[in-house]
Amino acid sequence: MDLWQLLLIIGTLFATLIAFIWVAIRLGGVSKAPKLNPKDTASASVNLAVNQAFTEEFREELRARAQQQFEKIIHENAMFLQQDVRMSAAQLNEFMKSEVLSTLQQEMAKHQETLSQTKKLVTDNIAKTEAQLKSELVQEKERRIKNLDEHMGDIVKNYVMAAVSDSIDVDRQLAFVLDNLNTNKAAIIEDIRRDG
Repeated sequence: MDLWQLLLIIGTLFATLIAFIWVAIRLGGVSKAPKLNPKDTASASVNLAVNQAFTEEFREELRARAQQQFEKIIHENAMFLQQDVRMSAAQLNEFMKSEVLSTLQQEMAKHQETLSQTKKLVTDNIAKTEAQLKSELVQEKERRIKNLDEHMGDIVKNYVMAAVSDSIDVDRQLAFVLDNLNTNKAAIIEDIRRDG
C-alpha cells in the first residue's frame, strides 16, 4: 500500500470521526443531560470517537502498513546505496588503473633514460678503448720497427749466414749486403709501415 492510500484512509476516518462528533453534539443538546462545558464535551466526544475509530486492530494494521512502508523505503535506499557503492567502486577502479598506468609510464621513461645513458656510456668507453688500443698498437709497431732498424744488420747477417754459410765466403759479401741494406733502410721501414 502506498503512502497516499494510507493518507486517504486516515482522512476518511477523520472525516467520519468529525461527522460522528457533530452528530453526538447535536444529539447531546436534545437530551436533558446535565450541562457541561461545551469545550469539555467536544474534547470528550473527540476522544470517544478517536478511541472508537482507532481500535486496537486498526492501530495494528496501521503499524503493520507503516512498518511495511518503512521496510520498503529502507530496501529502496539500500538498493540506491548499493548502486552508489558499485559506481564508486568502478570509479575508484578506473582511477587506480589510470594512476598505476601513469606511474608505470613514468617508471618506464626513467628506465629508458637510464638505459640510454648506460648505452651512451658503454659506447663512449668502447670508443675510448678502441682509440687506446689503436694507439698502443701503433706504439708497439713503432717500437718493433725501431728495434728492427737498430738490429737489422745482425738479423740479416744471421739469416744469411745460416742460409749460405757453406757455399759462399760470407764475410766479404756480408759487408756489401749490409751497406746495401743500410742504404735502403728507409725504404724498407716505409714498406713495413705501409703493409703493417
